[in-house]
Amino acid sequence: MRKIRFALGAVALAAVFHFIPFFDPAEALLVRGFSDIGYGIRNGALGIGAAAEQIFAAGRIQKENAALSAQIITLNEKVAAAASLTAENDSLKGLLDFRSRSGLKLIACEIVGADPDTSARALTIDCGTESKVTRGQAVITGDGTLVGRIERVANGRSTVLLPTDPRSALAVMVSEHPESNGVARGERGLIIAMSLIPQHAPISSGDTIVTTGREEGMPRGLILGTVESVVSVASDPFISATVAPAIEAIDLTKVAVIVGK
Repeated sequence: MRKIRFALGAVALAAVFHFIPFFDPAEALLVRGFSDIGYGIRNGALGIGAAAEQIFAAGRIQKENAALSAQIITLNEKVAAAASLTAENDSLKGLLDFRSRSGLKLIACEIVGADPDTSARALTIDCGTESKVTRGQAVITGDGTLVGRIERVANGRSTVLLPTDPRSALAVMVSEHPESNGVARGERGLIIAMSLIPQHAPISSGDTIVTTGREEGMPRGLILGTVESVVSVASDPFISATVAPAIEAIDLTKVAVIVGK
């Protein structure tokens, strides 16, 4: 503001000096000074305008980025929902196919909880006594893979004991060699140990382990897992094996209970 007042005063003086020849040099000096001040004011104004434009542009970009981020989140949610729906449809289709092939009676259930104890492995499903679920029945996925066995039943709820739970014990065999049978027990909630396998029974890494069908509520041929390693001692009449579970129950949302033939 002070520079502007000075510039106006300079213009007035330059007008006076213009009509008095004696002051020609002063007039030239004032005009040159006024020009310098004008350039300074103009450059300052341009600088302020450019800074303001940058501020406004930054604000606009920030709003656009926020809008794009919101759109990306929405799209990701839609993709996740679609993937979940596809997985559920595939699971239900698999259960229908398995029921058609096996002739077994199935009840579709949803997993609604898990045992927080890491040393134990159990799930809670939303099927119970009202669905004719009873203790000892097999719980499977759509491709006939064994998830576990019903341990406790209540109205609208049942507890499923997983094969990796230390309390679990199942009669199993090598799918290609039924004579290679034994007992599968959970260890520390992580793996499955198969024991009491006859010493000379054929079994090796990569073999598929399935249920024998000798237990009530547990049909023959349900997939338990794959042999990881075999331990054999010549002086021992039995050999043992470590079995990796065929599925990770944490990835499941829907299962089925085999309630009859």
